Amino acid sequence: MKTIFYFFLLILLFLIPNFSKAQFYSVSGYITNSVTERGIENASVFENISGTGTISNNNGYYRLLLNPGKTKLIISRPGYETFSTTFELKKDTVISADLNSELFSGSKIVVENDAPQKGDSVSTKVSVTKTVKK
Repeated sequence: MKTIFYFFLLILLFLIPNFSKAQFYSVSGYITNSVTERGIENASVFENISGTGTISNNNGYYRLLLNPGKTKLIISRPGYETFSTTFELKKDTVISADLNSELFSGSKIVVENDAPQKGDSVSTKVSVTKTVKK
């Protein structure tokens, strides 16, 4: 009798956690440069509603595990235009993005060093001006 009791207790310990787990779906894909078609490394992939995010690997691949429901995915990387899409997550989904480069024409960076001739303290003055034409 004790053996049967322990057997059912063991079965319950393995079954109950499986029923209580939430269902997650995978959102994955590749982030590429629209001109060169090469993967973009370290691009930020952020799901706006849950606050979950990740970055792409050296091939531009990313993967997120998210709860089902309304999802807003934002993909960004400095020097590229931001990609954003909203969709209903009902199953594992693949979303790949081709990012366009941002054009910065007429940018100018000036770096000046005002360090004294003697001593260990260093103070640096940096002025940055940027003009963007679109």
